[in-house]
Amino acid sequence: MFPRKPAISHSKAHKTSAQTFCKLYCKIEDEEQKEAEQEPDHDEEEEKVKPKKIPNQFNFCERAALTYTNPMREMSTQTVPPPTDTFNTHVLQWTIFDEYQEDYAQQQKEKEKERRIPLLQPKREDLKRKAQTESEALSCRMLQAAKTLERMVNQNIYDEIAQDYRYWDDPSDEFKEGEGSLLPLWKFSYEKTKKHDVTDLCFNSRYYDLFAVAYGTMSFSSMITDGAICLFTLKNPSYPEWICPTDTPVMCLDFSKQHPHLLVVGSMDGAVCVYNIMLPPNSPQYKSDDVIQKHGGIVWEVRWAPDTEEGHLAFYSVSIDGRINYWILNQNDLGLTTVMTLYLDRPPIPGPDGTVITLKGCGTCLAFHPADENVFLVGTEEGTIYKCNTAYSSVYMRTYNEAHNMPIYRIVFNKFNSSIFASCSGDWRIKIWEDDRMEPLFMFDLGVPIGDVQWAPYSSTVLACVSNDGKVTVFDLNINKYRPICSQQVVSRKRNKLTKLRFNEKLPFLIVGDDK
Repeated sequence: MFPRKPAISHSKAHKTSAQTFCKLYCKIEDEEQKEAEQEPDHDEEEEKVKPKKIPNQFNFCERAALTYTNPMREMSTQTVPPPTDTFNTHVLQWTIFDEYQEDYAQQQKEKEKERRIPLLQPKREDLKRKAQTESEALSCRMLQAAKTLERMVNQNIYDEIAQDYRYWDDPSDEFKEGEGSLLPLWKFSYEKTKKHDVTDLCFNSRYYDLFAVAYGTMSFSSMITDGAICLFTLKNPSYPEWICPTDTPVMCLDFSKQHPHLLVVGSMDGAVCVYNIMLPPNSPQYKSDDVIQKHGGIVWEVRWAPDTEEGHLAFYSVSIDGRINYWILNQNDLGLTTVMTLYLDRPPIPGPDGTVITLKGCGTCLAFHPADENVFLVGTEEGTIYKCNTAYSSVYMRTYNEAHNMPIYRIVFNKFNSSIFASCSGDWRIKIWEDDRMEPLFMFDLGVPIGDVQWAPYSSTVLACVSNDGKVTVFDLNINKYRPICSQQVVSRKRNKLTKLRFNEKLPFLIVGDDK
């Protein structure tokens, strides 16, 4: 008998087939996963090829703009209404007929005149005008070219001085303890003003090499009746850049700081003028009226003031008549306001018919406070210094009685300390004052009348003066409080005397004027 195979149940067979199916499914998934890992992904490769742009963190900026709306502004002016008048008349027919007849006759006369004039005459006039304009243009160009050539020649002549004077050091100073000397540089002169005195000097605020000179007379017995204004430059010491002859001697002048092309001038007859140096020197742009606005005597000093709130230019003037005037440059004329009239602190004297006469002071110089534009000092011929304010026209803020024994020629504030000022006089003395003290801090007696004194722009302790013996004297209070550090003869003592002095604001030199 053959052996019998064991029988397999249906449940067991079903279980075996399910396990086999699961194993096959898992094997297929593992193979697909391996193939997928072996095959590269094209999208990832493309992303790797194109790198992302990263912003620079150390050079990152962001821009934005914001505009503001400008506020609306209103502008209005008030004007005086034009004058009106009433006119009445009667018109009749015969009046109209006569007017028409006169008009017709006048037209006929004009037509006859036009017929008589030859046809070639207008053409000749046009040719003359054209030739005249061409000659004027040619002369202007020739004059400009000649000025340029003259400057080049002068710069070649004075080249060594122009290059070395800023850095020049005198070897002899090693043997002079606490003393120095002045180096002569240039000499400026104009032939037609040899008999005049240099009455004032002023540097331009914008062009530091340009300065103005006033030519007049310091003597009342002089026969000189005319004057001149000249502008000189360091680029051409041989001849003035701008020459303006005047009918009366010029006594003072001043350049405007806000508008450097404007020059205000005071004359011996009491008139004030304003010149524009950019225009030809034919006539002033503004001039005071000879009848109403004129000072009663010599205008000793003029000073520009800050512009008004309306934008008008203004300046002050002081005269021998004792008045301090405030002038405003209007569109066509000068406006005048008398700020103060100087009266002496003396009892009045009896006059005719039982009247009483109050003595007036004669103003000779003017100086405005650097920190307060309303405060100013006035020097007089009697030797008194008044401290005044533009807001109070009848009261002095302070009076320095008997500051000097003779006329005061100059008052000037210190460039670095606004409470310190210096004054010089014909009584041979220079005095240095403090604003709140009635007595001077320093006093120097030179033995001769002193014409001018100025503080140096580079040091608070250096000041210089000119005197009638032809010397320039320089003091430095930081080195020596009793003696000058330099006293140099500039002109001959017997023939000439020095009148005015100015320091340059940017370069290490000063200019001095004499009576020749």
